[in-house]
Amino acid sequence: MKMATLYFITASHISGLFIQPSDLLHQLYHDRVVQIAPSHEACHIESMTGHEGRKCEHSFVVKRNGTMNDEISPKSVSFNLSLEKQVWSPPTLERRDRMKPALEDIFMGPMASPSLSDGFRWEDSRRRVRVVFADVTVSDSKRVMLLHEFGRLPVFYFPMEDVRMDLMETSDHHTHSPLKGEASYWTLRVGDRTANNATWSYLHPLSTAPKLQGYLAFYWDQMDAWYEEDEQVFAHARDPYKRVDVLPSSRHVRVVLGGVTIVDTRRPQILIETGLPLRYYIPEQDVRMELLEPTETTTRCPYKGQASYWSARIGERIFKDIVWSYREPLPTCSPIARYLCFFNERVDAIYLDDDLLPIPKTIWSE
Repeated sequence: MKMATLYFITASHISGLFIQPSDLLHQLYHDRVVQIAPSHEACHIESMTGHEGRKCEHSFVVKRNGTMNDEISPKSVSFNLSLEKQVWSPPTLERRDRMKPALEDIFMGPMASPSLSDGFRWEDSRRRVRVVFADVTVSDSKRVMLLHEFGRLPVFYFPMEDVRMDLMETSDHHTHSPLKGEASYWTLRVGDRTANNATWSYLHPLSTAPKLQGYLAFYWDQMDAWYEEDEQVFAHARDPYKRVDVLPSSRHVRVVLGGVTIVDTRRPQILIETGLPLRYYIPEQDVRMELLEPTETTTRCPYKGQASYWSARIGERIFKDIVWSYREPLPTCSPIARYLCFFNERVDAIYLDDDLLPIPKTIWSE
């Protein structure tokens, strides 16, 4: 009997990122697919239920003899193999019970950990880090560790001695990680403010796991403010192995959307960020601004700052949140201030010096 290793991506992993499961699968399929499910002799799965109890779209890849052989679409869940049918349960998602998953719980693939091709890295962050909630510093430590996991954003772990454990209430919530083991959670309460299951720790990590015992982590978006030394930081812990460069250029950039040339410039700022496609930031004067409509969407980047978004209306079609701009970027990215950038993944075409650029597949693809 042959053995098949099942991999899957469910909507619960990517909620709020405006992509379909098959897009993330495509990205991983052409780079690296991380095993989520253990090896099984299963060949037929009737349906898949996500962690929130709803049926999810899903895709599978079969790995046989160390190579990728089949990509199975969501509507084709029967493998063309003569294998024994078994019942399979989806893994526990590493997150607290919320409708929208936190960034710490989302598997993003290689773009989230460009310095890792596998496994993890556990290292001293070499900086003082403070966490503030309800105007109270709930942790202030010079001994913070940084955990890098393949496919995930880096996470700060604080020695418990440097955390205000007197503000923590033990929760009955637990999750399991195949890398780290079982996580225990605490609810943070300060005055009339409460953050449920906002912190977690691995009290008895697996023997092969990072040395997590005695350390505690916080969900970033549950806290009010984070500081590295005296600088406030946003969104998530910064990766010391990631680099962001902004280069002024005289290259000819043309962007086509909805059959219309919406950008034509010879003065872009080219942003090069480790692990991501090149981004072309365009001065407003070289963009068809009459085709754009501002939206209320904003996002935060720990390297660039807060972004504002526009949708494009071309004829009867609306391309939602396809353009963004950092109106007041962080100092390291000041050259892109008030410049606009289009998603390479979602436009019809980008031409660089009249050469058509390939369309990248990322978590922002449609």
